[in-house]
Amino acid sequence: MPIVSVPVTTSTRKKTIYNSNQRVNAKTIGNIPGLEDDLVLYPKSIAMIIRELFDVLPTDKQFFNGNVESFDTTEIVTKEGAYLVGDDIYYLEALTLVPTAAGFWGFFEIELDAVDSDPASLQFFDVSTNTVSQQVVNTRKSYNIKVYENYNTTASFPTLTPGRIKWIEFKKDAAFGNIIEVKKLLNSVVLPKDKSGTLALLEDQTFIGLNDTPSSYSGQKGRVPVVNQAENGIIFQQQFGLLDSKWSARKFSPSPSEPWFRKDLDQTFNISNWPLLVPELRNTKWEIGSVSVFNVIGFTTGTVTRLQLEDTLIARNLLRALLEDYHFSKSYTPSTNADGADSDSEFSAWSFIVRITSDIGAGTNAPKSGQEFRIRYLSSLANTLSVTNRYICIDKDTSSLASTGTGTIEIYPFRMATGGTPNTTQARWRKTGEAGLMTPGATFYSGSDLVEVPANARVRDRGQLHYHAFQLSAGATGFWLEGGGSLATGGGGAGNPSGNMSILGPIAGPTDGTPRTGPGARGRESVEYLYGNGVIYLT
Repeated sequence: MPIVSVPVTTSTRKKTIYNSNQRVNAKTIGNIPGLEDDLVLYPKSIAMIIRELFDVLPTDKQFFNGNVESFDTTEIVTKEGAYLVGDDIYYLEALTLVPTAAGFWGFFEIELDAVDSDPASLQFFDVSTNTVSQQVVNTRKSYNIKVYENYNTTASFPTLTPGRIKWIEFKKDAAFGNIIEVKKLLNSVVLPKDKSGTLALLEDQTFIGLNDTPSSYSGQKGRVPVVNQAENGIIFQQQFGLLDSKWSARKFSPSPSEPWFRKDLDQTFNISNWPLLVPELRNTKWEIGSVSVFNVIGFTTGTVTRLQLEDTLIARNLLRALLEDYHFSKSYTPSTNADGADSDSEFSAWSFIVRITSDIGAGTNAPKSGQEFRIRYLSSLANTLSVTNRYICIDKDTSSLASTGTGTIEIYPFRMATGGTPNTTQARWRKTGEAGLMTPGATFYSGSDLVEVPANARVRDRGQLHYHAFQLSAGATGFWLEGGGSLATGGGGAGNPSGNMSILGPIAGPTDGTPRTGPGARGRESVEYLYGNGVIYLT
């Protein structure tokens, strides 16, 4: 925690010291009438008025101005300022502060110094003995503000030196780097407690300068001020979190006053427009149950690399969820309930990202940790995404300098990447379904495996497998049904000309496509977490 003294050359202010019985070259011998009032009592009255104006106790310290006027990558320019301490006033000149090159995070701290100064040999008159004596005494009181730089070479703030006052904080992007943030920590006024009188115009009218509000805006981006639970101050609170949902009958575009985007549309976001949303989307990954890292047992080399996952229920659930989301995103014809043909153009439009979390196999061209690839089509859907074989094909060329091996992957629905390189400044949003939402963990597949749907996945509509019961009446000879080249007969005896039959369904119709079936009826849906706002949460 190095500390460096900052040159402050013109900030000293002096006032005359009143020395009683000092002999003065004047016609009047003895105490000059009014001299004590002029040098001592009147300045105290002025200081008292200033304290009363801002409701400052005699023991309080009141700072005026000293604001940051500007800063660039290497220096900080401040305005002049003053400190009122009791009856004394300390002056601070305008400064250009240049943080030490090796510093990373730090601050400038000040020290108030009041000393008697300017000694002189003066004559003093003793009334009781009617004698004059020569004495060396101080004739001035000097009020100085000393400034020091206190910094760390790491991304953390040092400890304030005891007895000093923290004035201005700064941050650089690195040691020997550029200044990126400057913050004045000293408030320039204290608001009066009694607001029934006339308020003076305040030099520094900042919200965080109040004594019952948060002390900093740091980390409060997008939050709003609300009254705290004790009803004695203001706190920052987040009314809406990232990716919370709302419905509106009004159509509007995103703006600083309404930072909402359409969830029912596919979109690409830039970090310059959405500085909080893009990182949140990029950090969102799929979890099957509580598993987000999936084991790869090998891969097939080629211009398109086919990864094979381990044979577990988790892996099969992942493949089924990927297939559902892919089908959801495909071109779709509602009148025939038919998806578009599988192709790499469909997969490119879908563009789900596989992140390599540990090296898979060996060789220069083998998939490496940190690389990201979109899922790519390879000859057929069964060859690209296979539940049975746990295949996932990625846009990675391993046709040379690569050999199979094990490793791990993650699935990121909103990321973007090209040729293995992540795009860190953009994210894509995948539109939600038009029918409704379902809860993560819901089952959408029947069979030997029950599939838990991960959050931020999408599934298609499906009907429930069921039977239809019919009761038919016919003549004494019974009834018959003809269809599909087959003949079914049945019936009862005379006087009971009826019979029952059961028909499986639903099945493909001549124009309506093949229906999707499952353990329960579902519309086309998307998957999100559903939250309720508790207004205030305390830890």
